[in-house]
Amino acid sequence: MDKCRVGSVAANAKVALNSINQSDFFILNSAYGEKIVEDFILDLDSNVGFSLDSNEEFRVMPMTSKGDRPFDFGFFSEGDEDSIVLCRQKSCWKKRLLSTSTETKLRFDMNFEHKNGALVDTGHSIWVTGGINANNQTHNGSDIYYRGQWHLGPELPLPMSHHNLLRISEDKVLLIGGKNMFIFDSIAGSWQQMASNGAEDDDKLVCGLWKPLRMVVCLAGETAQILHLRTMEWQLKASTNVNFQKGIAVGEKFFGINHQGNFVKAQIDSYSRKSGEIKFRNVKLIQRQNNETNFVHFKLTLVNKVD
Repeated sequence: MDKCRVGSVAANAKVALNSINQSDFFILNSAYGEKIVEDFILDLDSNVGFSLDSNEEFRVMPMTSKGDRPFDFGFFSEGDEDSIVLCRQKSCWKKRLLSTSTETKLRFDMNFEHKNGALVDTGHSIWVTGGINANNQTHNGSDIYYRGQWHLGPELPLPMSHHNLLRISEDKVLLIGGKNMFIFDSIAGSWQQMASNGAEDDDKLVCGLWKPLRMVVCLAGETAQILHLRTMEWQLKASTNVNFQKGIAVGEKFFGINHQGNFVKAQIDSYSRKSGEIKFRNVKLIQRQNNETNFVHFKLTLVNKVD
């Protein structure tokens, strides 16, 4: 096994506004001017991109896609600020955001398929785990993307799909899958099983890390499950002011679909241990045409080109 250190998928990219045109990978309205786009979300199922600018205004952007089915996942290419890697089955393609050329297929394929798997940016590499293969079987294999190539990664302790991976410290990654919870120690290179304390078995849980209070917040519907990292104890059925059915979390920000099928973005604002309520701010909605979603999140900084 190649040993690639396992240490958020969000990355920074600077692109020139006046270079963007209809043939680019995504299309931006020229009304952006010099505004900063803080979050860009690509829905790999519906082939639509969403962005939120610094004034919390939504834009919808049609995307291009390669092949006869949607991509399974994507991430920013390390050391390459304006390129992303998009993967389907075991193959991946690199796409430059401001290039009119087609995607370039990576030379090496992954060892496994990772549809409905989970990935985490370790700080050194991208670690992609579990998921469902072409035979509709859930597996425990993993791949690590490091320096432009795929390497065999550590196996999960159990076959899993629809799970969550969170980097909770420099050398530790938290795995939440149903009622199972493990921590991977990259120094020891091993998994440690943790007590679930009754955490609900729900494959729609979307978990994010709120660093100020060292909490993992998992949303499902109108309730939240909270893991306090200091004690590794769960608080179940905490009330919230959002409805979140499925999607992704990046730190304390959640992007997904609510009970009405609309796109929702919400950011953790406060938590009351006394009332058990966790509140979200900057809750934004945008209507959608369907409820299917497979989100990937990118963090972009758009600037005007300086000659």
